[in-house]
Amino acid sequence: MEEFDKKILEIVRKTVKEFMESLMNGEIEAYLEENKGSRNGYYERDPGTRYGKINDMRISG
Repeated sequence: MEEFDKKILEIVRKTVKEFMESLMNGEIEAYLEENKGSRNGYYERDPGTRYGKINDMRISG
């Protein structure tokens, strides 16, 4: 059962990472449209969540 729990947690972390990256990309796109700015690339962070550490999350700069 422990192996199953690890797999589920891995899936949850991946889903949280994808959702958060998508949400942040949407926010920066909306901001850039309103302010006629440009993107400065990405940087990576490893935030902690209630589901554990999310490795290599891409954040728009």
